[in-house]
Amino acid sequence: MDDSVAVDLMQRKSAEVSESGDSSNALDQKCKRRCHYHPKHDCRLICRISCVNRKPIENPKCKNTGPTTTTTTTSKEFTREDPPSPEQTCDMASAFVTTVDNLKENTLGMDVDKPKLHFTDVVVLSEMLKDRDDYKYRKWDLIVEDASGKPRYVNNPEKNLVSDIYESYGGLNAYIRDTRNYTGSYLGTVRIGIDDAGSYVFRMTLVDSETGEPSPLPLFPLTFYDVDGEGEIVSTCDAAQVVSLNSRLDEEAENGCYAHRSNGGEVNLPRDFEDLSLPQARSSVTYVYANTASFDVQLHLDPKTPQRYFVMKSSKVLACTNEFQLQQGTKQEWKNAGKPKKADA
Repeated sequence: MDDSVAVDLMQRKSAEVSESGDSSNALDQKCKRRCHYHPKHDCRLICRISCVNRKPIENPKCKNTGPTTTTTTTSKEFTREDPPSPEQTCDMASAFVTTVDNLKENTLGMDVDKPKLHFTDVVVLSEMLKDRDDYKYRKWDLIVEDASGKPRYVNNPEKNLVSDIYESYGGLNAYIRDTRNYTGSYLGTVRIGIDDAGSYVFRMTLVDSETGEPSPLPLFPLTFYDVDGEGEIVSTCDAAQVVSLNSRLDEEAENGCYAHRSNGGEVNLPRDFEDLSLPQARSSVTYVYANTASFDVQLHLDPKTPQRYFVMKSSKVLACTNEFQLQQGTKQEWKNAGKPKKADA
């Protein structure tokens, strides 16, 4: 279906529901017709029915295209018990930039002292933070390191997220640099190449650029793209929310841990990670983190798909897409799968 046709249909359906006053919400919430301007559709007004009691917002890329609206400037403490909606993630989340230009050190997986990826001056503050005195003068770096030897995993090998791959290969593998040397940055993403099947875990930490101390942000996303090789799994136990778009990925969720597994079927790697085709979006997933400086992601690779790489970016592309689907933990059984387990702090 042509994008413009899909947009027009969505707007007409939204108007019909709004005019009828129909609400199927079990909690009988008061629903509203919410609209905003979307840059990928020539800055046209996009509307949908929402039961979230918030004002319409205007996309910053579409200024002066319609009536002036406002966004909230109120600070919000999101938690797993009170997670952000995709709309709130789109409106309020900050992001971090990971390009070749700000990649200061690229030794992750090498035989050196303290191997890591080190990106400098990475954070792009959200509208709600950029004018606040406690944020606007600060800078952050991003450190990515192998976490398989951290106490969280060494001391509690049975209390962390697992998959069938994890069990088959005896736990977490120490990360060794891929022979193709793909690890680093690719078109603004963090790219980690893996040669051998198994389970790997990486710790990402936002640190103050001056002091080097961990420094949290209230809300930020990390989107994984191109999860399409049979047996590829991405997972985390630290996210407050997960967002996907009509996902092709199988999800397992338990005790705050999420894992998303590909069913196979290759898609083209995006040329622009902020402009996805529907197949590319369906093979992507966004983990949203709240009030944290440090978080872990696990990458699992099945023997059927050797020498793969994983790409991730702090992007709101799925959260800011109108037709989203929240992944709420509906279990889909994986073949020969171990259940995800609760992660220790």
